[in-house]
Amino acid sequence: MPLEPSAFPVWMQLLLAFVPAVAAAFAGVGLWINAAQVRRTNAQARGAIVAKCLVRFTDDEDMQAIYYKIEYSGFDYNQPDFHDSPEEKQLDKLLMHLSAAALSWRAGLLRTEDLSPLQCLVRRVTRDPGVTAYLNFVP
Repeated sequence: MPLEPSAFPVWMQLLLAFVPAVAAAFAGVGLWINAAQVRRTNAQARGAIVAKCLVRFTDDEDMQAIYYKIEYSGFDYNQPDFHDSPEEKQLDKLLMHLSAAALSWRAGLLRTEDLSPLQCLVRRVTRDPGVTAYLNFVP
């Protein structure tokens, strides 16, 4: 035969009512801390992707060479001489590198604001008339 709640002393009845409330509060705090940690971990992972992209760009002489030609308006896309040249390989390498960052964004690994360190670089490259002509030529 089960015991009626009124069979327990008042202090035990209060304890039985209070313990689940305290446990729920602790669970809520734990959930909040976990969510905050997940957000922080995700932000760190996104930052690492962008940092890796920037480091690879700065460490690669080919990408640096073609970027600075573009930056200082020294890049000239003339179809007959350009194709299969070292400059085409450099430009392809730079474009593929920037494309990898864009694909990370498209896959949801990065947010738009995460890409802000790359915006200037991407804008300068993609707005260059020679690069635009090359991209229009490539299928």
